[in-house]
Amino acid sequence: MLLTGGTGGLGVLFARHLLNEHGVRKLLITSRAAWTPPVLRNSRRSWATR
Repeated sequence: MLLTGGTGGLGVLFARHLLNEHGVRKLLITSRAAWTPPVLRNSRRSWATR
């Protein structure tokens, strides 16, 4: 699944919802920004263990 604009606060919450509630296993999160926000970095680590 492709989630565009997903690196902001709402995008991270939505990504977490897709993973936890809908069983999405492959998720590509993109952003226009050239950096990764800390909230996404921390979430990515926890999602990788599922």
